[in-house]
Amino acid sequence: MGRVTRIALALALVAGTAAAQPAAPRATPPGPGDDGTHHREGEYGGVSPDGRPSPDAKRVVPPAATLGWIGYRPGDAGAELFLMAAQPFSVEQRLEDGQVVLTLVGVRKLGRNLRRPLDTRFFDGPLARVAAKVVKARRARRGQPAVAGGVEIRVGFKPGAPIAVGTVRAATEKDGLFYLYLGFAGASPAAANP
Repeated sequence: MGRVTRIALALALVAGTAAAQPAAPRATPPGPGDDGTHHREGEYGGVSPDGRPSPDAKRVVPPAATLGWIGYRPGDAGAELFLMAAQPFSVEQRLEDGQVVLTLVGVRKLGRNLRRPLDTRFFDGPLARVAAKVVKARRARRGQPAVAGGVEIRVGFKPGAPIAVGTVRAATEKDGLFYLYLGFAGASPAAANP
């Protein structure tokens, strides 16, 4: 055998044994949520009035007269809806067509993403849907009361759930923002009839 043939055989032998060895395991590529911009399934990335914001989170204060967030927390004896804004505001409640209609006094605009309704029917609790919209002021007409302009929130209930106005409490929390809490009592029909 010639020298060139022996070198070729040696290279083929080295290449063959290298190819037969298992490759080192690759690190899994980072997925959404690993960079801090997204949340993995099951992680809540919204506002929590109880908790402190993460240290790397930017503090975002809603502009004046703007509703910054609508939150929902199911509870053992009902559900709690919380509304967040930079300045204090108040709420007027009324029953209309099987819904509770909240008129926010001191709030005229909605923050980002609040025009989408909140679908709460899959949680244990009496609420099914929460929808917010900006309404224009209207004069009173026959059979229709006058409406002040601002933000209106309609709270829909699950079938069989007790429909009643919520109990209201307000507080300025640790983050310096104003929160208005509305508690709605009553178990959902599914929880009442197992």
